[in-house]
Amino acid sequence: MLRINVIELKNFKPAEEKLFRDMLELTWLVLNSEEFRQAVLNFRYTYTKKYWFKKDVKIISPRFAYTDETNEEVYRKFMLGFDDSTGIDHEIDVKVEAYYSNNGVIGSAYVGPYANNTRKWNKKFIGPIADMGGNFVHESGHRLGYGHPARNNATRPFSVPYAVGEIARILGKKAYAGMVLTPVEVNPILAKILA
Repeated sequence: MLRINVIELKNFKPAEEKLFRDMLELTWLVLNSEEFRQAVLNFRYTYTKKYWFKKDVKIISPRFAYTDETNEEVYRKFMLGFDDSTGIDHEIDVKVEAYYSNNGVIGSAYVGPYANNTRKWNKKFIGPIADMGGNFVHESGHRLGYGHPARNNATRPFSVPYAVGEIARILGKKAYAGMVLTPVEVNPILAKILA
C-alpha cells in the first residue's frame, strides 16, 4: 500500500495547511483504490493521425502518451513511490512550498538536473480538494520522471501527468461526494505488478 509522508509544508496559513492535509488524505484513498488501479491499467486514448497525402487515420493507443512504458509499469511506479531523490520506498514524500501568483500555473515539480524534492503550489488554486488532489498526482507524475509538452497539443492530455492526474481528480470528486472506494487487495496478480 502506498503511503504519503509529509516532510514539510512551507508558507501555508493554518486553514490552507488543513485543506492541503485533507487533500492528501483523500488522494491517499484514491491512489490506494481498486478503481484507480483499474483506471490506470485500462487507460486508452484515441487520436486522429492527419496526413496531407492520404485519408486521416484514427488510432487507438493502448498506453499513455510520451512514454514507452506499459500502463502496468506506470501504475507500478506510482505504487512503489519511486522518485529520483528518495528511491523506492512505497511512499510519496511531500515537501511543498506555497506561493501566490496571479497566473494559470497551479504548481510545479522538476526532474533531472533541476530536481529537488520540493513541489511548488500556487495558493491561488487552493480550492476543492479533489481538484487539488488531481494536481498533486500530476506533479507526482513529474517527480516519477514523466513529462509532457510545455504547450498544449492534441495528445498532451493523454500524458501520464495529465491523464493520471485527471483520473485521481475524478475519483476524488466521487469519493468526496460519498462514493466508497474499494481498497486494493494484495493478491498474487497485484503482488507481481508491485514486485
